[in-house]
Amino acid sequence: MAYLHDLEVRGVLAAYVDPMWNVLACNGLFWSLAPDLNETKCIPAWLFSPIARTVLLQWRSEAAYSVATIKGALARYRGSEQAHALIRRLHSDKDFQELWSGTIDVAYGRDTNHLLHARNPATEELGSYRLCVADVTQNQHVQLITAIRTRYSGPKFSQPH
Repeated sequence: MAYLHDLEVRGVLAAYVDPMWNVLACNGLFWSLAPDLNETKCIPAWLFSPIARTVLLQWRSEAAYSVATIKGALARYRGSEQAHALIRRLHSDKDFQELWSGTIDVAYGRDTNHLLHARNPATEELGSYRLCVADVTQNQHVQLITAIRTRYSGPKFSQPH
């Protein structure tokens, strides 16, 4: 927790997650960009929520990446309770079903040059974030996600009045 706090002081959004991207712990900046994540405590489940569609400016692309990541994680953890719980939670979502069956894409990691573009739900401010996923343990059961804010470089988007 001290490390997450230290990253927050430096302006870095950070969270520890398990292989199914269940949030084990995170800092306040991470919570602030993902409202209602504290309800699901699961990034893929949050991604298919109504609020995520307003926060993530390229929601469809981020959702597709999430599904590809889930497929990659299921290759190794398909027997885990976390994997079963995640699939039970998402299987009835039509967008998830479409993205799941519509491609064979599998993702292991994310190119740090592939920025995530978001609107802060509290301030409406647009931001671009460089994401990094790092293994914290040798067995890869815990990962650290960090998001470093950069100058907004996402799609043209008018601010709401």
